[in-house]
Amino acid sequence: MIILDFGSGETSKNDIPYIKRMIDELKAVDTGKHRVVIKWQLFAPETLPESVPAPLSLLAFDEAYKYAREVGYETTASVFDTWSLRKLLAYDVPFVKLACRPWVYPLLGVPWIVNGGPAPRAVVSVEDGVTGAMLKKQWDVDVLCCVPNYPATYSEYEDFGYDSLMSGISDHTEDWQLYRDYEPDIYECHYKLEDSTGPDAAYSRTPAMLKEVL
Repeated sequence: MIILDFGSGETSKNDIPYIKRMIDELKAVDTGKHRVVIKWQLFAPETLPESVPAPLSLLAFDEAYKYAREVGYETTASVFDTWSLRKLLAYDVPFVKLACRPWVYPLLGVPWIVNGGPAPRAVVSVEDGVTGAMLKKQWDVDVLCCVPNYPATYSEYEDFGYDSLMSGISDHTEDWQLYRDYEPDIYECHYKLEDSTGPDAAYSRTPAMLKEVL
């Protein structure tokens, strides 16, 4: 599975036509070889970090979710607080993503209430193997190896070890080397268009770059 992080509002600027263009340009290079999931970032106003000047609006997320479904993509989000978790669980999502921020891990202990059916799985980014093993044992989550530097280097990821990297990677490097060397079961990277701006731009993949792996 490949997870493409579309960011919060800093990449799309909450512009619905631009969001649709992001999805359309992805679809144009996607051969269907992999399961691709679109992922956004949702924040409550009080948890919004300074590095995210433009939060994704709920209207923009709703429009993005509906349009992605029309063209054949699943959509989810990273959540950072109980407010965003509750908003996300109002949708049918394949999983809930927790970022590489230890202060969000307690959300695993919050009741995940959905309208019928089982709660979705959690996919959690961690910055060390000990934390990953602990979360797997306690909560039965899927774990992604993550180096929270922007951009990160290949050598920084090697500290996780082969087996962990084969399982899952949240990639903040600037190329496909980690993906090619480890072919992880779950791979996450940031996504942008050629004309996108914002703090994620330096290490995000464009549609042209995605053609190499999709």
